Amino acid sequence: MLLGALASSPGRILTSEQASELFDGEHLQPAIERLRQVLEPAPRTRRHQTLASHLVYVNPEQIHLAEQTRIWIDADAFERVLQQALEASDRTVREQLLERAMALYGGDFWPLARQAAWCQQRRESLHREWIGLLLELADLRSEHREHSGLLSAINLLDRLLAVDPTTA
Repeated sequence: MLLGALASSPGRILTSEQASELFDGEHLQPAIERLRQVLEPAPRTRRHQTLASHLVYVNPEQIHLAEQTRIWIDADAFERVLQQALEASDRTVREQLLERAMALYGGDFWPLARQAAWCQQRRESLHREWIGLLLELADLRSEHREHSGLLSAINLLDRLLAVDPTTA
């Protein structure tokens, strides 16, 4: 739960207040230690338990998960590639980046925590971005005006309707 909350937070940061809402004060520290053990499975002895983690940073005000270069999260990569696509002025490059972003989108964000409030906003945001990606890519492919381009655009729209019929 702590990993998911950190991964779904802007900047991968939880304030102490946010973390306290997720855990009782007495359960937060063990959750931090478990997360460190999962991310950095090097054996820890009692003497070394207070050493700083290289991936989970804790201070009195916040808990911070390492950036994308240290811990790769597909949702972060999806958003980064999608942003690059939207900024690309070359149509071919834009289409290639949209295809790459589409490949990175793995469906609902953190599906095991479907009801958890801490990830609903990120899940909904990623889903909206994916819908926009499919619409943009279908539009680009339909501009080809050839049979394969039109068929590809139709397939993308069919995929979208199968997952989210409300977009019709």
